[in-house]
Amino acid sequence: MTTPPVHGGDGRSPSSVHTPLRWLLTLSLALTGLTLAGCGDDGEADPDVIDASPTCDDGIQNGNETGVDCGGDCDPCVALCDPDGDDCLPAQRCRSVDAETYTCEPIRILALEEVVPSDAKQLVQPSTTVVTELLRELGASVTAGPGFHEWDGETPSLDDHDVLIWYQGYWYNESLGEDVQQIVADFVEGGGGLVRTEWAVYSLNDGAADVLLTMDRDSTPYTYQYGSVWTRAASGHAVGQSLPATFTVEEAGFSNGVLLDGATTIWSGVYIDDDASPPHVVPMVSSIDHGAGRIVHVNHDVLYSTNLDDTIIRILADSAIHAAR
Repeated sequence: MTTPPVHGGDGRSPSSVHTPLRWLLTLSLALTGLTLAGCGDDGEADPDVIDASPTCDDGIQNGNETGVDCGGDCDPCVALCDPDGDDCLPAQRCRSVDAETYTCEPIRILALEEVVPSDAKQLVQPSTTVVTELLRELGASVTAGPGFHEWDGETPSLDDHDVLIWYQGYWYNESLGEDVQQIVADFVEGGGGLVRTEWAVYSLNDGAADVLLTMDRDSTPYTYQYGSVWTRAASGHAVGQSLPATFTVEEAGFSNGVLLDGATTIWSGVYIDDDASPPHVVPMVSSIDHGAGRIVHVNHDVLYSTNLDDTIIRILADSAIHAAR
């Protein structure tokens, strides 16, 4: 019996038919600057055949790139911006690369996260990472660090950040070491931003960083309360701009205090001494420039008393953005 013919009836194998054509195609592509990926006649990778897969430096948008040689598997694309416009996300700044080019750069934030042990208090969201998530959505680059009482001041380093968020709610009775206190103080003096929360006034000491506040205790002995109505005190200010002009914060603790000279109240609350005394206004969000940096104090005990609601999550995120100079 005669063996059936193979590809055209001349008895040649498929590889012997197509190999000359393949070499001609490869040569043609090479001469035009293009490449071709493939295998040799034996099915193994052919070292003489040039790889044509997309790369991050080929000068064209290909593969899963979202721009020319950026996005997808390559480095993120850089957003160009107009320094006089509003092209960047809220947690980004339009910075100059050279005399003619400006790009949106994220604010770099180190958040000393507060995490409440599950056996200590049952919370729907037992961590401040909800604020970190919002900041990232707003364009910030956020490093989720350890709680302040576990931070050594070096890992992560403030050298790589623009703002430090120092949550001091559940772990109010802990403190930063003297060396770490000085690192934070030097950071703010040199132009860094700092966000503080309660119980910072409650735990006020004379450490180099402890004294970095916007308000002081209003009375001796020191007093505090839980729950208040918050009212916008600085019309048009970016902190809480998307929120109603007045809202109620249930259960959360705050300190009775007065502003330091040079500080500004952004949101205010009401403190009631007793039934016989009229209520008086206390700062709930306030800021002050210190050295080349800026301090923002949020008069709220974070996760000490209850869950963070959406209004306070937004207040904390906006405060971190405002702290960046």
